[in-house]
Amino acid sequence: MDPQEPSKPVEGSSASRKLRFEPEPFGKYFLIDRIAVGGMAEVFRARTFGHGGFEKELVIKRILPHLTVNEDFVGMFVDEAKLTVLLQHPNIVQVYDFGKIRDHYYLAMEGIYGKDLKILMRSLAQQQKRLPMQFAAYVAHEMTRGLYYAHTKKDENGKELEIVHRDVSPSNILMTYDGHIKLVDFGIAKASKSQFENTEEGVLKGKFEYMSPEQAQGKAVDQRSDVFACGICLWEMIAGARLFKEETPLKTLERIRNGDVPDIKQHNPGVPRPLEHIVQRALNPRPWNRYQDAEEMRHELEEYIKPATVSEMQLEFQDWFQDLYSQDREAEQARLEQARKAAAALASMEENLELDLMDDEVDTIDDEDEDDVDLAPEPRKKRIPGLVWIALVLVLVCGAGALVKFVILAPDDPVEIPAEPTTGTLMLTIAPAEASDAVVTLNGDKITLPYDQLEPDKPYTLVVTKEGYLPYEDQFKVEAGEKVRLRATLQLEEVATPEEPETATEEEATPAEPGPPAIVFRSSPPGAKVSIEGGPQGRTSPFRFDSGTPGRSYKATYTLDGYKDGSSSARYPQEGTVVSRGTLEKLPDKVEPAYLTINATPWAEVYVDGRKVGTTPIGSLEVEPGDHVVKLVCPPLEAERTIPVTLAPGEKKPVSADLEE
Repeated sequence: MDPQEPSKPVEGSSASRKLRFEPEPFGKYFLIDRIAVGGMAEVFRARTFGHGGFEKELVIKRILPHLTVNEDFVGMFVDEAKLTVLLQHPNIVQVYDFGKIRDHYYLAMEGIYGKDLKILMRSLAQQQKRLPMQFAAYVAHEMTRGLYYAHTKKDENGKELEIVHRDVSPSNILMTYDGHIKLVDFGIAKASKSQFENTEEGVLKGKFEYMSPEQAQGKAVDQRSDVFACGICLWEMIAGARLFKEETPLKTLERIRNGDVPDIKQHNPGVPRPLEHIVQRALNPRPWNRYQDAEEMRHELEEYIKPATVSEMQLEFQDWFQDLYSQDREAEQARLEQARKAAAALASMEENLELDLMDDEVDTIDDEDEDDVDLAPEPRKKRIPGLVWIALVLVLVCGAGALVKFVILAPDDPVEIPAEPTTGTLMLTIAPAEASDAVVTLNGDKITLPYDQLEPDKPYTLVVTKEGYLPYEDQFKVEAGEKVRLRATLQLEEVATPEEPETATEEEATPAEPGPPAIVFRSSPPGAKVSIEGGPQGRTSPFRFDSGTPGRSYKATYTLDGYKDGSSSARYPQEGTVVSRGTLEKLPDKVEPAYLTINATPWAEVYVDGRKVGTTPIGSLEVEPGDHVVKLVCPPLEAERTIPVTLAPGEKKPVSADLEE
């Protein structure tokens, strides 16, 4: 079991109904229901109660008392608290508080009503159903939004923390009943440039079935490892099956290291080509051939979801999800309401006891003041001396310290509670840095950033323009109080060079006789094979596409030997011609392989880096240059030998052993 993950889930299960949980106080919190429990930690629904009927629901995650003596585990829990308190995004469960009450270290987190993806997949499997593909794409889209935010999070000095979650798996993907998707459990996340880092190189942490090949090999990982894990989740949602799960962890790791990804169409023949392409690219075993960041994957998922918007998809998913769990929701709400009332009664008893103690203290009257006592039969009131001022201290935890703000109020001054936000905010990052002064418009109106006057549920078209660059365009909606974080990457306009002269396209050469509306898909370098919307690659860049539907977005994929696959997209115009350009990145030069000759006495099964490659003798085995581990096993003799070996490019090296010794 993962040390950070309690058993999943007790909520709504038969076990939870047998083990009735009685509400109990926990510091300033009241625990009303146990959600999950394991050998390392337990998770509760909780509430706080304040004056005037104020209540707040949240989740408490606390480690078990006997683990407080385990410095490594406590350190990891503290790191989780320090890291996640910095992450405030709609697709990440927010952490409000961290501390220690009695023998329990705890995190206080945002309360979520819903299920995790693991429970959903299990429910559908029991009904012999699969998650509808448009919902699988929506869930993955929202996952990549949260991941990209975490991956690009900066510290107070503006340096990127380079956070990698490293445990992206179905049990850590929460889905609320109102259709929102949230990532949770950054307990083993790694911020490579922060003071939180304490993970040893080569130590495997995370769930084996959702590791990337480089993570399974104990190598250093970056954000592309989370992209691979996201691809595993997307594959499993579409296929309705487990991807890498085997009988033992070692066999699972071996499949991942080998990049053994079966064709998804074997499990779901109806997968459309664009969605299949997204899965294949996310699951490429070589990190440099995957999506280079989660934002790149998010854009392609958004293109697949179109013409529906993400907001429309969220509402559709909400209706479907609520219908699937309608009975569970009713039973859960009834049980939690009963627990809430019991907790409120506990809170009231504690408050009354506290007030009684305060009354006894405040109503003490000196003998010389007896003449001033008002004996009229009025209700007892807690009296505050007139010269006492109340200091309200708001502590906002942020990064390495705390920002403390003091507000001094006279006893009779009204306290204004800020109104709920009614607008959203656009936070836009423009790349490259030299294009940061680009002109930004929303629905045709020029704005300055950040822009905090976004109307909820109103469709917005964002356009970013700068001379010498191709314009960037995106569409989005917001909810009240939401902060939308977008990244606009501007591409330079192509400039003719002597080696690659610019040639006029057909529509440029004959402006007086314009043809039908069209998109010209161009690759840099030119000559790449072009596939429109996953169709056949029978065209060569530049390619004029003139059979589209006005207003619809089309995506082209470019393939060229010696280069990574590239892509670009554009909206089909009502008239005229638009140009969509895709830049292909050159692949690194192929490294000359190395070779091993392997033999053993009397004979042996041969494993190289944990993968079985055959039985001795092996004449010439091609391997990548670098460090390898050769293991020779002879079952009849119950003998084995492990031999480390290092090879240079082109080197041939023999490995042998006498297993009879």
